[in-house]
Amino acid sequence: MIETALEKQLIDKLTQETSQWRYRPDLRTVEDLWNNFRKILEQNNKEKLNDKPLTDTEFQRVKNQIESPTFYDSGVKLAGENGVFIVKINRDGNDIPLVVFNRAHKAGGSTVYEIINQCRSFATLSDKKDRRFDLTFLINGLPLIHMELKNADSASYKEAFYQIQKYINEGHFKGIFSLVQMFIVSNGVQTKYIAANEILEEGFLTCWTEANDPDKTVSDIFEFSKQVLRIPEAHEMITDYRQLDDKKKKVMILRPYQIQAISALRNAYTHGESGFIWHTTGSGKTITSYKASRNLILDIPGLEKTIFLIDRKDLDDKTCDDFKSYAGNDTVAVEGTDDTDELKKKICNDKRQMVVTTTQKLQRLIKKLNEASPDDKKLQTIKAKMRSKHIAFVVDECHRAVTRQTQVEFNGFFQNPLWYGFTGTPIFEENQGSLGATTRQMYGKPLHCYTIKNALHDKAVLGFQIERQGVKGLKVDANGLNVDEDFSQYDTEEHMLSVIDCVINRSGEKLGLKNQPGQTYESLLTTGYVKRAQRYYSLFKAVKNGETQLKIDKDIQMRFSDFPKVAVTYSVAENKEFSEDVKASLQSAIDDYNDMFGTNFSSNDLDSYNQDLTNRLARKDEKYQSRKEQLDLVIVADRLLTGFDAPCMSTIFIDRQPMSLHKIIQSFSRTNRIFDKKKTCGYVVTFQSPDTFKVRIDEAISLFSKGGKGEVIAPDFAEVEKELRASISALRALAETPDDCSRIGNDEPRMRNFCRVFKMVDSALFRIRTYMEWLDKDLERDYGISDADLKLYSGWYKNFLEELKKDKSNDSDEPVTPIDPNVDDYELMSYGNDTIDYLYIVNLIKDYVKSQDTSIEDIEKNIDLLCGTSPKLGAELRKLWNAVKENPDEYRDKDLIAEFEEMKKKTMTDALNNICDKLCLNDSTVEYSANCYRYAGQSIPNMDQIKKEANLSQYCESVGERMMKLKYYKIIESELKEVFDEYVLPFKDSGV
Repeated sequence: MIETALEKQLIDKLTQETSQWRYRPDLRTVEDLWNNFRKILEQNNKEKLNDKPLTDTEFQRVKNQIESPTFYDSGVKLAGENGVFIVKINRDGNDIPLVVFNRAHKAGGSTVYEIINQCRSFATLSDKKDRRFDLTFLINGLPLIHMELKNADSASYKEAFYQIQKYINEGHFKGIFSLVQMFIVSNGVQTKYIAANEILEEGFLTCWTEANDPDKTVSDIFEFSKQVLRIPEAHEMITDYRQLDDKKKKVMILRPYQIQAISALRNAYTHGESGFIWHTTGSGKTITSYKASRNLILDIPGLEKTIFLIDRKDLDDKTCDDFKSYAGNDTVAVEGTDDTDELKKKICNDKRQMVVTTTQKLQRLIKKLNEASPDDKKLQTIKAKMRSKHIAFVVDECHRAVTRQTQVEFNGFFQNPLWYGFTGTPIFEENQGSLGATTRQMYGKPLHCYTIKNALHDKAVLGFQIERQGVKGLKVDANGLNVDEDFSQYDTEEHMLSVIDCVINRSGEKLGLKNQPGQTYESLLTTGYVKRAQRYYSLFKAVKNGETQLKIDKDIQMRFSDFPKVAVTYSVAENKEFSEDVKASLQSAIDDYNDMFGTNFSSNDLDSYNQDLTNRLARKDEKYQSRKEQLDLVIVADRLLTGFDAPCMSTIFIDRQPMSLHKIIQSFSRTNRIFDKKKTCGYVVTFQSPDTFKVRIDEAISLFSKGGKGEVIAPDFAEVEKELRASISALRALAETPDDCSRIGNDEPRMRNFCRVFKMVDSALFRIRTYMEWLDKDLERDYGISDADLKLYSGWYKNFLEELKKDKSNDSDEPVTPIDPNVDDYELMSYGNDTIDYLYIVNLIKDYVKSQDTSIEDIEKNIDLLCGTSPKLGAELRKLWNAVKENPDEYRDKDLIAEFEEMKKKTMTDALNNICDKLCLNDSTVEYSANCYRYAGQSIPNMDQIKKEANLSQYCESVGERMMKLKYYKIIESELKEVFDEYVLPFKDSGV
């Protein structure tokens, strides 16, 4: 089905029967959209305007209030005040508020729903093209949802995704199109959605799923439209299920399981039922619980408060901060509570709001009120007022934050409150142990389940790669425990140094030590108790200071002279063993931390130290994007193993005996948040009782994924090694040597097969390199292939890929020919482009100009690394950096990315002009060839035409030498190749 036919059929489906969408074929330009919006605005505000249309001056003022520089800013306006977006005009000296959009008017009221297609957007930049948009969904005349379609016979849905990013980069989503809040991309058979932001990250492309089966993807565009784009569902997607993050200044759209959980919780409340949401750790429970609490307040008129209960002060601060970042532009107030008096005021006031507090604070308040004298009229009045409130409790980590006894206490105080728990690891009878009541006994039935298996299927979290170090094959008893194991061996310095060796010298791939400074990953080492954590800290410090026989690998030291940056932390609750010795050791570690980061904490204020450390680990603030402000490893006893979110954490090292089943999942889940393309799983390394750990891990995965572990745990080293050997054999069968690839020629089936096979080799190599066993292997000795050969094979892979795609030009809107879903969606990991990301460095320089907090060392080390892979580009960036250092104020208000793009463009153009002048070539023909040049090793495109237009006699005259054409052509090819590799590939436009 071609795109125009798909558009027409989709429009027909969405506008027929009871649908409230109306097709507007007459709206084809931005001017048409503004005129249409103007009419709807006048119609919806007839009384306020006294039936007098807006003047052009008044409407220009309206347009100025509508247009926004970013999608986020548009989202803020759409949220409005109490869900109503208002603009103002001035008539006769009076401000007249006009309602643009009302969240509450779903499928009725003043809301108008329209669909347009093939709307033309004129280029705003001189070197860009006009564009035509596929489908846009208007609510009250505003384009709030936008869809790009591709033809399934010839393109992936990703081509539509890349096209939207291209249009954003070209400035087409400005003006009235800056209001878009949600993008949808589809090729008919694969459909995904994503929140509108200036930079779209592929990892956030989301499939819709069936409400009763989270593993069943709704990929067909017609079924997707039926479930997501009907009215009121489409309206709700950009009001109830869109979220603004005030801290990150980003728009978010919830995933299907989050939407379905919120709907289930709201439905339970309307039926007077409690219940719990089981969403696996790392799947976004915080925002789900926030939206659930908020939607209860907005949608249930009789509900006066939602009280969000959490455990521990550090989580209170974090959760309240997260909630406030969501509520900054929302219709519901979020209040934290510093003390019980403040909590009392928040619960007693007449505002309909969420209150975030700890269980302990609410307990103290209730105790105070229950113990109040009957003669204390003030407290008795407060008690009566609090008890009469219609309250719903929403509980984070519900199995831990509230005990059964505490719940009974709260139920005895408030009149029939309802309870909604959120947990990633429910308590079942199988893992109940001494934990008291099961989650079901406390909260009622599960309202919505989303296990780790579901999350992996959706790519909402990563799986785990588990390595169990130690002696395996010991006898195991009926309970899965190792028999006759020598536990004393784990307390020796020898054992602890072997663990440290694994961390610092054998985990480089896991920790991303080949990444750029500032983009490495973090890790935890959990020891089980505080004194052992302190011993480990002292040993790490001794190793780093060169005081032990164990040395840090020289290659690692050359790249990161400060590695490893280590800290130790634990909470006050873990200080049962707190002694003067432990306190002194902690203070020494905190002193080191202060020296490392310029802070001033002490062991007397452990909460402040811990808060700073967790913020640093989370890296959610700009300040922590610099290597100077980052940690590599944090040693803990038990702290940070639950309720802590740091997507840049990749690895947990466990040197302790196996934990309980739910604690295993909780601790593992610190590592499996999605972060970047190179982080493909969470790494777990255990150092004690390997057989017992295997039994416990299998039990935990089976329990919390509702059976089976295959999808959750990555294969072991032997299995991946088997894959690698098989893929290398298949590669050699197709082309025994890289030179044999030339025989594949233009044979499309063989090229496709080669691409599939090389992708398998690259993937297996990337995965196997993260295992510690790999460090004892040699690629050529053990697998019969050299690294040099694989690099040559990768060049052929890229060459064949380009040939198969038949890409017409960089600026083409036409789809590319698909090869195979596994290859189309694959980006080389082991043999991809290893160049340093210069945009990352420019952003570091931007941060330096803005605050001068960014480390100069970070910037200069990155420029040095860039010079190593691309000397000319590195030199150009160093020029910019030196100019900024010399006069930061001059660059404070400049767009440094645009500035550097101009520098690059000029340098590349100058290099091409110089070589054309030197070799007497046609500059426009050479420029065309440069635009078509895609990778090092490629033959010069359009070389025949370059030779045809080359002026041999003029060249001979310039060099003062007569020569044959053949020699002249060789000089042209050689020198063009050098210029293309040095100035064209690295200097090309970075836009998508």
